[in-house]
Amino acid sequence: MHQSTILVPALQSQWLMMHVSMMLLSYATLLCGSLLSAAILIIRFRNNFHFFSKKKKCFK
Repeated sequence: MHQSTILVPALQSQWLMMHVSMMLLSYATLLCGSLLSAAILIIRFRNNFHFFSKKKKCFK
């Protein structure tokens, strides 16, 4: 078993909590924005292309 020791000074800083929380917030924002943009693209192109509809149309 390893004995717990005192953290290095870089990990004892109060800026570490701020850094980690801002990184989590930025990744969550990036994920939400990516999902929203993908959903908008799918909705917009679904209206133009008839890949998702069951009706088959013949083009002349």
